[in-house]
Amino acid sequence: MWAAHPQFLDVITRHWTIDIYGSHIYILCKKLKLLKRALKELNNLHFSHISERVARAETKLDNIQLLLQNNRDNGHLLMLDKQ
Repeated sequence: MWAAHPQFLDVITRHWTIDIYGSHIYILCKKLKLLKRALKELNNLHFSHISERVARAETKLDNIQLLLQNNRDNGHLLMLDKQ
């Protein structure tokens, strides 16, 4: 799911190209630790609270469909319903 996000490669590149000095294993561990923090932030911003987001989307859809029942020729509502 992260790889499908438009900012994923930018986050990876930005954190992987940081200059760190030390042994090869130290450099690897440090970069992975920095990357972990960035990926957690990306996850929290875009992928957390999925159940809450689904509930809001369902409520929004219900409201649109209710409005659509009263105004079936409204192109904007039809487009929103399809989305």
